[in-house]
Amino acid sequence: MTQDNKFKEYTLVYERIVYSDGYKSWDVNEVITGLIDKFGKENVKLVEVTRYGGRYIKIYVKGNLDNMMAKQREYCRENGLPFFAPYNAICWSCGRIIPDTDSYHITGCPYCHRSFCE
Repeated sequence: MTQDNKFKEYTLVYERIVYSDGYKSWDVNEVITGLIDKFGKENVKLVEVTRYGGRYIKIYVKGNLDNMMAKQREYCRENGLPFFAPYNAICWSCGRIIPDTDSYHITGCPYCHRSFCE
């Protein structure tokens, strides 16, 4: 993912095309809501451009993304398991935020069931 100059202090965490027929619009709304809940409205920026027959969405977050999956990293370290979850906690297949947990090993998306370890 690339970084736009006007958001130097922000990190690009999500890019997606939302087609004019509404296809894929539900997950963009869920990602925005989840990021606002976690980081606060003032720290989440949405950039929309009409392109390719739909809206091209970029979402930026200002804040420390290193701890997004801290519980899962610690769980994996303590149990000698490989870390498979996305570092930014956003599934690269469906775009939803993966809940951080220290009670089980995350190997795939709990929503779309995309494997992170294949």
